[in-house]
Amino acid sequence: MSLSVGAYFHGRWCQGAWPSAWLEAGLLQNITVLELFPIVVAIFVCGDGLCNTKIRFNCDNIAVVQILNKLQPNQNL
Repeated sequence: MSLSVGAYFHGRWCQGAWPSAWLEAGLLQNITVLELFPIVVAIFVCGDGLCNTKIRFNCDNIAVVQILNKLQPNQNL
């Protein structure tokens, strides 16, 4: 299993290792966490480039889709 996460948007990217505390807490066994976290990271890294735009995320994890769909416009993560 890879122990890292990454995000890319319009020439801006970031990557990093999963927090060791997550490994110890067993969070790396939760696929919802593993699929949601990169989306959240991408929003924080590229947030200024996303202002006043519509965003479409493609994700096949229904739990992640439901979490994202529950967010209201202008709601801070």
